[in-house]
Amino acid sequence: MRAYTTFKGPGIAEYTCKRSRFMGTAAPIATQEDAVAFIAQIKSEYRDANHHCYAYALKSGNRRYSDDGEPQGTAGIPILEVLKREDITDGIVIITRYFGGTLLGAPGLVRAYSHTAKLAVDAAGTAFMQPCAAALITAPYMFYDKLCLLLKNRGGKILGSDFTEYVSVQARIPLNAVEEISGELRELTANQAKLEVTGEMFA
Repeated sequence: MRAYTTFKGPGIAEYTCKRSRFMGTAAPIATQEDAVAFIAQIKSEYRDANHHCYAYALKSGNRRYSDDGEPQGTAGIPILEVLKREDITDGIVIITRYFGGTLLGAPGLVRAYSHTAKLAVDAAGTAFMQPCAAALITAPYMFYDKLCLLLKNRGGKILGSDFTEYVSVQARIPLNAVEEISGELRELTANQAKLEVTGEMFA
């Protein structure tokens, strides 16, 4: 599992060039099916537009783009290049164009699609996703506060706590910090705490 950068959420931006209107929409996705569904959604929302050009990149290494009727290489590839420059993974940018009556030429189209893609990326914002372990930590009550502080200082996050005979904490921990946290817990609690990794995720 490798860390990656994706979009925080959907973002929309607009750019006008010689009366042609370019509407860029960026969004996080997880699969090719997500991408296909999102493209269909945008085409449905703006069904009267002339073009719906897009590019997306997935963690799997799968990358796709489309000029959707624009001259070859003037739309999809420039959008994809913006995703590459911004190091976006699991993200898609769709640019919807309403033709304004004036031909922009190939260089003009490349500039317009690149610029609109960057505006959409900026509007969506980015989030750094790192591999994490889902962990269950069991400890005597007296160590709960110290346990919480340790997790906070090591980049962990408590997702839930159960208080029965012992306190059981469901936590999310950076994968590269599991061994360190486990060792500190043993030292902190004189081997009375137990950390069990129950799964992996990105967060």
